[in-house]
Amino acid sequence: MESGALSLSLPFLTTPLPLSRYANYTTEEKLQRPRMSVVLRPDGRRSRFILLDGAPYMCRAVSYSPVPIGEDPSYHEPFGDYFTDNYGGIWRRDLALFKEMGANTVRLYAWRLKSRHNQFLDEADRLGLTVMSVFEMGTAEDTPVGTPAERQIFYARVANRLRISRHRAITAWFIGNELNGAWNAYVCEKDYEEKFLHFPGGCTFKDNATRLCELIDDACAVVQAEGKLCTTPWAGVGTPGKYNWQIGPQFGWDQDWGWQNWMKVCEGTRGPSGGRSWEKFNGGEEYEGVEHIDFWSANLYPGKDFASSGNFKMYEVASDMPLLVSEYGIDAYVT
Repeated sequence: MESGALSLSLPFLTTPLPLSRYANYTTEEKLQRPRMSVVLRPDGRRSRFILLDGAPYMCRAVSYSPVPIGEDPSYHEPFGDYFTDNYGGIWRRDLALFKEMGANTVRLYAWRLKSRHNQFLDEADRLGLTVMSVFEMGTAEDTPVGTPAERQIFYARVANRLRISRHRAITAWFIGNELNGAWNAYVCEKDYEEKFLHFPGGCTFKDNATRLCELIDDACAVVQAEGKLCTTPWAGVGTPGKYNWQIGPQFGWDQDWGWQNWMKVCEGTRGPSGGRSWEKFNGGEEYEGVEHIDFWSANLYPGKDFASSGNFKMYEVASDMPLLVSEYGIDAYVT
């Protein structure tokens, strides 16, 4: 954990769980554990499997961000947080439809600190839907994290958001959204910074991707202390150029790793051979890898299908952790 971050002692109940141990727990012991947990491999590393209430979990989610007709969430209250009692007519209708269509999870984009959401969470729980909530960060202007003092404020805000949002329906938290996108100004190349960013200081971490990994991991430590799983949804873009290296012939073509390289950098860059090379994979930066991110998530817009872009085939080599496709579709810009 970096200097200036919160110092947390994570309780036993928040740690990942070997499936064999879970099978031997009594019903009472299972109820005391977090509802969602990651199954560990025999060597202690996270596997690709997640349990929900003791059963294997396959996410079938709706990314949910309703906006009433005539409202603009970018400029007016409640700024996208339509999950309060005042908007119950909308979300009660929609949650019932999600359940009817076979969904088991709702992913959110807005969750304001000053609002209460108990009725929304109670209704989701009644319908058997789990909720993946979000700590909104926006751009580096919206959430400055460049100094130790700013990071302390950020971690304290995350802790406070979780404290007032305790509910069994919430099983996981997203830290920000597409924080790796240069447009959010946390990490970017110098040429992008000079051409497109017009506020003082430019990108917070310049082209240092490991600093962003570390920030998110420390925030996820706060989430784990509450017994919830934690992730951050990556944009489908690559790392700064100094981290790039070619995939190699096993995929049939030579190109740089794309969004999957963020996982490699953040995990301490476990290469396809199982080895590490700071110079080759991590731009010369010594970074041991994240400890508190439980699964990866990515917003992917590859075109008409996932197969032709090699998204999952490449991910299989890039990481052993679970992957959630947190958004997907066809980008109108390239069609």
